[in-house]
Order: sequence, then structure tokens, then C-alpha cells
Amino acid sequence: MKVAVLGGGIAGVLSARTLADRGYDVHLFEAAPRIGGLCRSDVVDGFVHDVAGGHVLHSRDQAVLTDMTAALGDPVRTRRNTKIFYRDRYVKYPFENGLADLPPEHNLECLQGYLEAHYARRNGSPEPANFRDWIDWRFGAGMAQHFMVPYNEKIWCLDLASISSQWCSGRVPEAPLDDVLKASLGMDSEGYKHQLDFYYPRHGGFESLVTAYARGIEHRIRTSTPVTEVVRDGTGFEVNGERFERIINTMPLRPLFDTLEPAAPAAIREDIDGLQHLSLTTVLVALDRADVAPYSWVYTPHVENGPMNRITYLASYSPENAPAGCSSILAEVTSVGGSGQPDLETLEREVLAGLEAMGMVKSDWVRFARSAFNEYAYPVHDLGFSGRIARVLAWVEAQGIVTLGRFARYSYVNSDQVYAMVRDALADDFESLA
Repeated sequence: MKVAVLGGGIAGVLSARTLADRGYDVHLFEAAPRIGGLCRSDVVDGFVHDVAGGHVLHSRDQAVLTDMTAALGDPVRTRRNTKIFYRDRYVKYPFENGLADLPPEHNLECLQGYLEAHYARRNGSPEPANFRDWIDWRFGAGMAQHFMVPYNEKIWCLDLASISSQWCSGRVPEAPLDDVLKASLGMDSEGYKHQLDFYYPRHGGFESLVTAYARGIEHRIRTSTPVTEVVRDGTGFEVNGERFERIINTMPLRPLFDTLEPAAPAAIREDIDGLQHLSLTTVLVALDRADVAPYSWVYTPHVENGPMNRITYLASYSPENAPAGCSSILAEVTSVGGSGQPDLETLEREVLAGLEAMGMVKSDWVRFARSAFNEYAYPVHDLGFSGRIARVLAWVEAQGIVTLGRFARYSYVNSDQVYAMVRDALADDFESLA
């Protein structure tokens, strides 16, 4: 059976690898000059730039984690050391585990709000449908005011009340009350324990994870080959005029629909046009110093910190991510999808000014700064999203197209979850899928 895989990110490469290992005649189409997608890494003058942000590998699924770390061969294992830059100080991450680092009056407000929210939930307070109210419901008014709302407003670039709470309901773990009480009193506690230890490729940046799975099937991968037309043809398809019996799509849904013939009905097209996403620009700041900070990553929630919502110290992930005696900072700046690429020179200046104002760099440490723009970075689950995406995916699957990956399904999944998605979707006999 001849199968076309559309898109060369982690979902596409894993799909191609899975089917090739089973003997299928697989051909992967990737528009860019190389595979990688949101996992792509550039290496410039010895500095690794993970172009879509500071990725790390961890998973609650031990089988997934075992396979992915084995694929990397010799990954670096790191104990998380992450902070939040809060006004004028560093606060332990997650925020609810670092309350003692706050000014005393803010600590009290956060603890009081958390207790009130905790007991309201215990007494049956219903989970709100919108994200803004969900933050108060889960964390309380103090944590909402001092961290969660400004941080999320900076990321999402939208009114948080317009976003559904469904995207985070099962994703954001609830801190045990004991941990929050201990944190407020200055007793050590850890949150988000599933990511307390994480892995990262030793060489070549996070893209090495994708290239590891592509090893041995390079002859099946067509880079610099955008998909321009997908035609349903009886029991099969034509992709760019070439006949295939089956298709796995990992491209974002909007560009996929632009290629489909016959076109989708107007109502489905309207649903597609209603899907929202965020774009992401990353700014790599290459530094001529190795002893900049001991942190893994730092959240920067307040607007006075600059435009970035998070920075990553990539050299702490692997000693191969910067030349000897050097390090780097990777800053992440989101924008509304479809609004176009920001002015990169201006953005770089704003990022550098923010880093310097927070005391994280000095101008004479900076060897260079470079930027990368990603049109598709985060799916936005607004209040009408669940019905819209259900109708779109039902129509796609009715055409016989298997669709997998973050933007192929508008699902907020990380690389380990994409692995599980592909594994589970292709677990049965491929011919039976529709």
C-alpha cells in the first residue's frame, strides 16, 4: 500500500517511521528544506537555537519516555531549576510552591485566596467554562492577580474570558493543599513532579529527536516539496498529481483545506476559518559568558519585563548547545496568529532591553541576537472551539484522511503526547482506519 504523509514535524516523521517499519510504501512531503516542524533547531556559530521555544522531553507515560530517550541514544538528564521573575525577585516555580519568596502581604493574599478557592471547590463550586474565571476557581484571587492572569494575558494576547477552560482542565495539575501551606511557610515542596527531571538531546538541539526517528527512512522523505493539491479519487487520493491509496495528514488544518479537492462544504469552511492560533517569535541571545545563571527556564509574567513570557537557558540543557565559555538565552514572544511577522529588529531590541533591566545580561556580554518566526505555535481553544473542531475533524475523517499532530487536530499536545497519539492511532491494522 502506497501512503502519503503530509508534513515533516514530529507527528509526520513518527507516522512515516511506524508505517515504514511495517512494510508500507511511505512517502513524506515537507515544504521546508528540512524536517523538524515545531521541533526544528538551527545551529549558528556553535549556538543551538530551538526555533519554536525551549522544548524538553518528559512524560507521564513511561513507555513513551523509554522509547524516546532510547531513540536519542545519549540524552542529557537534568533536574529542573525553574523560576518566575516576580517584579524584582526570583520566585520558585510553580508559583504556588514559591509563595514564601513573595513579599509577605502578597504571600498572605495568595494563601488566603487559595484556601477560599480550595474549600469552595470542596463544597461543590462548579468548574467555570471560561479560562479567566477558571483561574480564580482553581488558584484563588491572590494568585490570579499576582501571577496567573498577567502571565496568561501575556501569552494568549486575548481576553482570557473568551478562552475555554477545557484546554487546561486536565493539563494543569492541582497543587495539594499541604504543599501550598508548606510553601507559604517556607518549607520546601515540589510541584509538577512529572517534569521535575527532563531529558534533552546531547547534540544538535531538540530537532535531533525528529532526525533520530527519520534515520533509515531518509529516502522516503521529500523536503522542499509543498503539498499544493490533494484530490479524492475514488478509493484513493492524488497528492500533487501522484496516486496514493491512503493519506496521513500532520499539516495544520487551514493549509490542508486550501489543498483539498473537492472543496469542503461552506459550513465546514466557516468552522475552519473560525479556528484561532497563536504565532511565536523566538529570540536567541548568544552570550560570551558561561556563568550567566543556574536556571533551566524563567517565566517573565509582567509587561515591564519586556515582551517575552519565558526565557530558556539552553546551555543548561546540554553542554553542546553553546561553544566553550559561552551560553545563551532563548526568549519567547507570542502574537495573534494571522497578524503577520512582527518587526524582528524592534523585537530583538525590546527583548535585550528587558533582559538587561532584569539584570540577566549586560550589553557587553552579547555576541549576537537572532530571531525566528513560527506562524503556528499554540492552538487557541475559544468558547466555540469544541463544537467547531468536532465538525471539522468528522468531515476530514469522512474523506478517509487520518489526521495527527498538534495543528492537524488543534490539540495542545507536546512531543511525548504526539508520540502517544501516533502510537495509538496506528496501533491497529492501518487498512481498517478511516
